[in-house]
Amino acid sequence: MMLTWEILKSFEFDKIVERLSSFVSCVATKEELSIRPSFVASEIALLLRHTAEFQEMSKFDGDLNLEGLPDLRATLEVLKIPGSTLNVEGLVQLWRFFVLCGESIRFFKERKIAEKYVSLWNDYLEKIKDFAALRKKIEKIVSPDGYVLDTASDHLYQLRRKIKITSERIEETLSEFLQSSKVSSWLQERMYTVRKDRYVVPVKIQHRHAVDGIVVDYSSSGSTVFIEPKAVSRLNNELELLRHLEQEEIAKILYRITSDLRPFAPDMHLAFSSFIQLDLLRAKVKLGETWEGIIPQVGGEELIIRGGRHPLLGKKAVPFDLHISPAKRILVVSGPNAGGKTVLLKSLALIVTLTFCGIPVPLQAGSLIPFYEDLFVDIGDHQDIESELSTFTSRTRNLAEALRGDCSRVLFLIDELGAGTDPNEGTALAIATLKYLQKKGAMCIVTTHLPVLKYRASQEEGMSVASLAINPDTFEPTYRLVLGEIGASYGIKISERVGLPREIIDGAVQLLSAEEIQLNDLIIALTREKSTLSKITEENALKMKELEQREREIAEKMENLQKKEKMLLREFKRELEEYLSKTKDEVSQIVGKLRREKQLDQEEYERWKKRMGEEAEKVKAIEESVVEIPSGERIHFQEGDMVLVDSLNQAGTIVSLDERKKNALVNIAGRKIKVSVESLHRIEAGDETSLPSGFPRFTTPVVRNEIEIRSLTRDEALERLDQYFDRVILAGFTTVYVIHGKGEGILRELTHEFLRKHPYVESFRLGYPEEGGLGVTVVTLKS
Repeated sequence: MMLTWEILKSFEFDKIVERLSSFVSCVATKEELSIRPSFVASEIALLLRHTAEFQEMSKFDGDLNLEGLPDLRATLEVLKIPGSTLNVEGLVQLWRFFVLCGESIRFFKERKIAEKYVSLWNDYLEKIKDFAALRKKIEKIVSPDGYVLDTASDHLYQLRRKIKITSERIEETLSEFLQSSKVSSWLQERMYTVRKDRYVVPVKIQHRHAVDGIVVDYSSSGSTVFIEPKAVSRLNNELELLRHLEQEEIAKILYRITSDLRPFAPDMHLAFSSFIQLDLLRAKVKLGETWEGIIPQVGGEELIIRGGRHPLLGKKAVPFDLHISPAKRILVVSGPNAGGKTVLLKSLALIVTLTFCGIPVPLQAGSLIPFYEDLFVDIGDHQDIESELSTFTSRTRNLAEALRGDCSRVLFLIDELGAGTDPNEGTALAIATLKYLQKKGAMCIVTTHLPVLKYRASQEEGMSVASLAINPDTFEPTYRLVLGEIGASYGIKISERVGLPREIIDGAVQLLSAEEIQLNDLIIALTREKSTLSKITEENALKMKELEQREREIAEKMENLQKKEKMLLREFKRELEEYLSKTKDEVSQIVGKLRREKQLDQEEYERWKKRMGEEAEKVKAIEESVVEIPSGERIHFQEGDMVLVDSLNQAGTIVSLDERKKNALVNIAGRKIKVSVESLHRIEAGDETSLPSGFPRFTTPVVRNEIEIRSLTRDEALERLDQYFDRVILAGFTTVYVIHGKGEGILRELTHEFLRKHPYVESFRLGYPEEGGLGVTVVTLKS
């Protein structure tokens, strides 16, 4: 393999590893983090499959909780040694590890991980066992904060009882001693304390001979002496012995539990190793998320880069596209100094190595990376002072070593090929090297400033060119890769821009041949012209987008106007019909009265009759003008919407929809009526102002397809559930959601118990992550 750590550092792979380590949870993962790209096709495929499955599991089933994963390396080493004993800290670590194993196994079962992510399960997750029995053993011996419990053994319990009784007797004796008025003048304070595990009293240094007892300690200032009174010496000795026996019993307990744990050490080691790999996998996924990375397609003979970016540059990175086919395996990239050529090579090197490490890379869909068997990267200064080798010699020697083997499955990334020696000789060597690599079937991307090399690459069959664009007016780099173009170096122009004296600039121009000056001027002119055309194209594309947006807005406004027009016509038609009906009634009454009184004028009657006919024709014309909304523009409804039913002149709530038959079941004042969707108009629930005049008003309770019982007591929750399910069953719902929250699972169990007993419940399940996960239960009702 050609990638030494020094070469990896040359394209900033070490910074990637540093970032990766910030996402791991366990100290062991971080300290043993030794990640290198693989160049074995089967290994690369497996690495990418693991990452892809972990990525999907995190997205669709929830993140695997690895917080608090303890470092078990030292603990497992102790278990390997027969007769050795774990300390209390080791037991607490194991207890935490067993808890994590149990939580993970529950997660695997609940989410059916074994069925969904086969590769991840077979290689890692399956090795995580349930150590519940061992966990319970440890729980009887030590507390989570590392205290050996009285329940660890009967003998320990008895010893601690004696320790407590003896301590109380000592404290009583010392309390009596301190009550003496004679003693009080000798003491610094009227109190007792413990020094060197023995009960003592603080005595002023000048009265140290007045107290009958043993000197145990002195204060740091020397003004106080701590004396064990003779009255408690025997009890202190007894207490010291009991504490010694306590420690001996604890040692025996720890030895026994260690012996019980030792047979399970291989399973623990397998599970711990799996967690370390999962911790690393999780870190890879999290790192990839920082640059919105994807898992690219790997294989084939073409290198296709879509939207490639340098992973460490963040939003500053300029995306690039690149395509190297089997027919043109050599790409020569030119362009100005500081134009981004080296960054391009580093980006490519990182994209390939990260992919071969199983890390998501900053690419877009459609990218393809072949299975390379090695990667040759020559970026930066390789001067070897110890070996007295110049940069050119060192680089040439490294290239010579790489060319000794089979190059057909190797990607060569070389910065400034042929630089560091006489330009003519460097150009000749560069062209010959590229032809040799082409003959060997290698894939190669090089950068250069050599004019002849640029030209030859553009003319040679099997080679292609590209350039890093520059602003032809300001000579500032744009870092945009342009395929199929030769880029000028602009050395003199850039030197002039950064402030090199005018005399030097003029002298340099005079030394250039006329052909070179003309060529550079031609390239600058072409670049300026292309830049202008690109701006015009971009402006036109932007204007087209704006026009399309305006067209959409106008179409939307027209649609709204048509709907308003239809509504107004309907309302006017209804009001006119009411007016005509009322007028007919009035005319009929007048005609009847006149006939009874024998005062009816037949000509006047015919005139009124004709006028009524004309008004009826107007209503008919209005009816014909109320066109239907095209089917593709119909308003979409959903269960729970408040609507107006045209045919009934009443408001109600949609209970269910039949999209195929285009019917809706609507609850109007407690009655369910099936009507055509075309006769419905959505209104805001409770907004009486949205109802046209003349529509009857009903207060129809809206029954929704979800209920929330979080923060309720058991009795409150049961009452709410009982009332809610009565309403949704009457309303005809088939699926509802109960939001009970995650918490300790009390309300979840209460809900499930209620649903098991309910006669109208067909089935129920916990929600998927997008539905609320463990905090939601999805209920299917009998139809």
